[in-house]
Amino acid sequence: MSTRSIMGIACLLLFLIAVPFVVAEEKSGAEVYVCPMRGKPCPMIESNAPGKCEHCGMNLVTMAKYVEYLKSINANKHRVGLLLYPGFEVLDAYGPVEMWSMMPEFEIVTVAQQAGLVTSIQGLKTEAQYSFETCPELDILLVPGGMGTLSELKNETILQFIRDRDKQTDITASVCSGSALLAKAGVLDGHKATSNKKYFSIATSQSDKVEWIQSARWVDDGKLVTSSGVSAGMDMALHIIRRLFNEKKAESVAKLAEYIWNKDPANDPFAVAAK
Repeated sequence: MSTRSIMGIACLLLFLIAVPFVVAEEKSGAEVYVCPMRGKPCPMIESNAPGKCEHCGMNLVTMAKYVEYLKSINANKHRVGLLLYPGFEVLDAYGPVEMWSMMPEFEIVTVAQQAGLVTSIQGLKTEAQYSFETCPELDILLVPGGMGTLSELKNETILQFIRDRDKQTDITASVCSGSALLAKAGVLDGHKATSNKKYFSIATSQSDKVEWIQSARWVDDGKLVTSSGVSAGMDMALHIIRRLFNEKKAESVAKLAEYIWNKDPANDPFAVAAK
C-alpha cells in the first residue's frame, strides 16, 4: 500500500471520528426547550423548538429559563405539613396532597404526635416523618377529617400543636371534620368556616364564635381555609394553588389529574344533606 493510500485512510478515519463530536457540539450549542413541569409530573423530554408540552399544555421554556425557574422555586417553596392521627380519612389527606405534589413549588411533609406509622379509618398506614417536637417550620398546615376526629377532640396535645403552628403558618387549612379540630383549638374564632355536611353539627358544636357556612364547597377566610367533606378538599387545594399562583396553573394541575374542578365555592350540591 502506498504512502498516499495510507494517508488517505488515516484522513478518512480522523473524519469519521471527528464528525460525532462536531454534531454533538452543534447540538449542545442549539437552544433546548423543556416543560416547566418536567419530571413532576411531565416526562423529561427536550425539544429543539418552542411550542407547548403535549402532556400538560404549558408553553415550553428554554433550558436557561428552566434553571432560573428551579432556583426561584427552591428559594420560595411552600412547605405543607399534613397532620395525621389515628382514624383520619384517606381522601381528606391525599386528595389535596395529590394536587399540590404535582407542582415543584410545594414540599409535602407528614407529621403526627409521634413519628411512625399512622392508621387511617380505612386501615391504610401512612408514615409520619416528624413528631410534633421535630416538625420543621410550615407554610401550610393541612388538617384532614375522619372518624378519628371524635377522639382527637379530647386530645389536648394535638389541639395545642394546631394552636402553635397556626401562629406560624401562612395558611391553616382543613378538610371535612378537620374543621372541628380547628374550632376546638380556637383558631377559627372570629372566622367563617365550613365542614362535612353530614356531620356538620360535630364542627359547629365545638365553637359558637365561628361563623359556620352551611352551603359552601370551601370557605376562604384569609389565613383560614376550610372545605366541605372528603372530595371537596381537592377543590380547596386547587383554589389555594389559584390563590398562591394563578388560575392557569390550577387548571393545568386539574387537567393532569383528570379531575373536574369545582371552581365556585358557593356551588355545594351536598349542602342539602345537612338540612
